[in-house]
Amino acid sequence: MKKYTDVTEDTEFLYDYGAEILVETARLWADLGFYGKDRMFHIHGVTGPDEYNAIVNDNAFTNLMAKDNLEYAARVVKQLEKEDPKKFATLTHKTKLEKDELTEWSTAAKQMFIPFDEKLGINPQDDTFLKKEVWDFENTPKEKYPLLLHHHPLVLYRYQVIKQADVVLATFLLGNHFDQSLKRKNFNYYDPLTTGDSSLSVSIQGIIANELGYQELASKYYTYALMMDQADLGGNVEQGLHLASTGGIWMTVAYGIA
Repeated sequence: MKKYTDVTEDTEFLYDYGAEILVETARLWADLGFYGKDRMFHIHGVTGPDEYNAIVNDNAFTNLMAKDNLEYAARVVKQLEKEDPKKFATLTHKTKLEKDELTEWSTAAKQMFIPFDEKLGINPQDDTFLKKEVWDFENTPKEKYPLLLHHHPLVLYRYQVIKQADVVLATFLLGNHFDQSLKRKNFNYYDPLTTGDSSLSVSIQGIIANELGYQELASKYYTYALMMDQADLGGNVEQGLHLASTGGIWMTVAYGIA
C-alpha cells in the first residue's frame, strides 16, 4: 500500500491546493500540544475515533496522526521551497509562514509521545485506558446493544469498551508505523473489546483481520458490513443508508481481499 507521506507523486496538485491546509493543520497540532517533564510532546483533552472513550490524554490514534501531519507539512513546505520558489513565496504570503515554524513542527513530530505498554506489548488507546476495568461482556445480553442506548456515557467512559476501531484504525491508516507483530498484538487486544455498535468499525476490523491471516473473522466482518443496509442490521435503514459503511465495503475488497 502506498504511504501517503510520499511527497513525490501529485506534487503539482498538492502544492496548488493542499499546502495551505497542511500549514494550518500543522499549526493546530503545534498549538494544541505541549512538552511535558519527560521532554515529549503531548496532546491532552481529545476524543479519538472511539466515542466510548471521550476527552482523554495522549490518544494513540490522535498523536500518531498529528505526528504524521507535522512531519508531512514540514517536508512538503521544504520541498516546495526547493522545487518551486514562486509557489513557496505565494504560500508564505498567504499563510504568513515563518521558517522557524518548520523546525517547530519537525521537533514536535520527533518528540511526539506515542503510548506503549511494555508489559502487554501494545499501544494503549490513551493514557488511562488500560487502568480501567474491562466491560462485563459475558453478562451483557444481546438486547442491551448498542450500549449507548442502554447506558449513560459516564458509565461507558469508565470501562475498557470500544464503540469503533481506534488503535486498530491507526494500524490501517498508518500501517508503516507498525511492524506485523505489533499490529497483531494490538488487534488481538482491542478486537474483543470492540462492540460492533458502530457501522463504521467492521470494515476496518475486517481489513486488519485479513492482513493478519484471520480469514474466518475477516469474512464475518465483511459480511456484516455488506449486510448492514441490505439486512437492516441496525434496524434504522428506513432513515437512510449507512454511507460510510457502504464505502467500507469497497475498502474491505480493495485493501483487505485484494
